[in-house]
Amino acid sequence: MIIDALYSVARQRPDHAALIYNDGVVSYRDLFRMVEGLRQHLAPLALPEGGVAVLCIDGLADGWVATLALRALGLTTISVPALARVAELNLPNIVCVVTSAQEPHHDGLADTYPRVRLQMDVLRAALASPELDEMPAPGKASAHIFLTSGTTGRPKKLLVNGAVMMQRCQSRTVSFGLDVNTVMFLGAYGPWSGPGQTYPLAVWLLGGTIVMGQGSDPYGAFQHPAITHVHVGAAMLADLVAAIPSGQPRRPHIFIMSGTSALPNVVARAVHERITSNLFEFVSSTEVSPFLSVQVLATAQPRRYQIVAGREVRIVAPDGTPAGVDQVGEIWVRLVDAVSGYLDDPETSQRFFRDGCFITGDLASMDACGLITLHGRATEILSLAVGKLAVVPLEHGIRDRLQVTQVCLVQSAGIVTDLHLFIEAPAGLPTQAIGEAVAEFLGGLGPVSVHVVAAVPRKSYGKLDRAATLAMIPLG
Repeated sequence: MIIDALYSVARQRPDHAALIYNDGVVSYRDLFRMVEGLRQHLAPLALPEGGVAVLCIDGLADGWVATLALRALGLTTISVPALARVAELNLPNIVCVVTSAQEPHHDGLADTYPRVRLQMDVLRAALASPELDEMPAPGKASAHIFLTSGTTGRPKKLLVNGAVMMQRCQSRTVSFGLDVNTVMFLGAYGPWSGPGQTYPLAVWLLGGTIVMGQGSDPYGAFQHPAITHVHVGAAMLADLVAAIPSGQPRRPHIFIMSGTSALPNVVARAVHERITSNLFEFVSSTEVSPFLSVQVLATAQPRRYQIVAGREVRIVAPDGTPAGVDQVGEIWVRLVDAVSGYLDDPETSQRFFRDGCFITGDLASMDACGLITLHGRATEILSLAVGKLAVVPLEHGIRDRLQVTQVCLVQSAGIVTDLHLFIEAPAGLPTQAIGEAVAEFLGGLGPVSVHVVAAVPRKSYGKLDRAATLAMIPLG
């Protein structure tokens, strides 16, 4: 049981820092005394084991205390970033919705599900807070439901039990070289995201330390001198580099892992100059965890990814046969755990879980040496008079040509100009440079409207929000 294992680690390393949250340090003793105290506080509610507890708690530290306490009661947890998302879950076995006292009221919610409000600042003082040696192992089977939308753009639910979660944590330990001395910075990753849910557990199972930052200065916690690992998305990493005070020495020992989307060359160069050369990009999904990796250099070079140790990856042509050398097809990843489909969604499960593999939706090619080049997403295709084109390689080419952090190319039907290029850049980007980049990568594709904006919309976990970008197109 993963919760039992965490209680055991807390007994073995009671004085070691489990969590550094903004300016505060929480030891394993204090963290798990709060967890156990809250578990005992909630036990009289007699929530049925196996039921689903929905969490909507903005504070990352409080959210983890509540999550672990609920799992210690044998519940299945799921986290959402906003109460309005609860109704979208369509789960029949929700037994409670857990919020902090600060979360806003949501009309109709209490009529559908029991709501538990936790005033954590008061509870910290009121909880029984037993000593570690007085804590019996909970001995309850628990699980977590991940929300993911990468393959279809709509939320899907992935149920991961404790045994599978333990396996996923162990695979990250091997892939990223984690150990008892790991101090990992996660920024403000919310528990509703894959990294925000999995990496704290992986590090805590080893007795290491998680560093989180939230509030007006979410990256201030990065100044902690003992940090050994950083896991952030491309957008978070760009913000992190920009927030580093000028003149701060490099920290060459840090191992930085970026995920979610391809890291812009301008950000990679800044990381090399200001932090470390140990910069790696991992390709992963909630369904199968990291499966490709590449070390990102300071100079702009084509990225050819290696298959992560222990993973089996193949490229499959549109007709379902293995793709040839350098032929573009979809990535299929062999499943290594018991997850074999989405919760209560057999149709989508059948589409993406096949023959013991997960079909990621990524387009890629493999060379004769087994190195993989990404070509965007199967769903990110432009339908033009010249044919179908993958949008991501075009975006990355323009982005790196202009040395900006992000661009988004969207297509809108029903208006004269149906290609719109959004460029995230400060005012004053030379129009000549924009014109040259558009000509180089989009020449011959028809008229293109260019919009230079302060920020291209992103989802909470860092990926481009193409629907929100499409809504930014001026009318008329």
